[in-house]
Amino acid sequence: MNVQKSLIPAAMMMASALVLSACAGGNSGYVVDGYANFRDKPGCPGFSVHFARTGNVLNGTAMRDGVDKVSTLSGSVDALNRFQASLTPVDAGGPTGKISGVIAPAAGTATGTITDAGCNNGPVQLRFMPRNVGGGNAG
Repeated sequence: MNVQKSLIPAAMMMASALVLSACAGGNSGYVVDGYANFRDKPGCPGFSVHFARTGNVLNGTAMRDGVDKVSTLSGSVDALNRFQASLTPVDAGGPTGKISGVIAPAAGTATGTITDAGCNNGPVQLRFMPRNVGGGNAG
């Protein structure tokens, strides 16, 4: 049972990456992968977020306590590189919240705020890593 449970988030991320790669569009598209870590604090368990961006769409997962408490991430990015995303629990105790902020493409980072996340509320920094999926120009 634990092996099956631990494979679910990995399978979700792989499926998301395949779907996003397919949506990236032939030779001209690219996907941006990213992550953020919310560290444990006294009385407040942390979690990690992993996501992919294709165009203006964000999709991914968030995990707490290893892979025992999983949530999905969905959101969007506007033309000014402002983003918003929501965490929706799949498992009881999965991370919750809304993350919003601004992406700095040249730096490969985004700064923002997480709200509705209980003791994890506050500023957040996300990292982005461009990944060319179609052989086109990712820059």
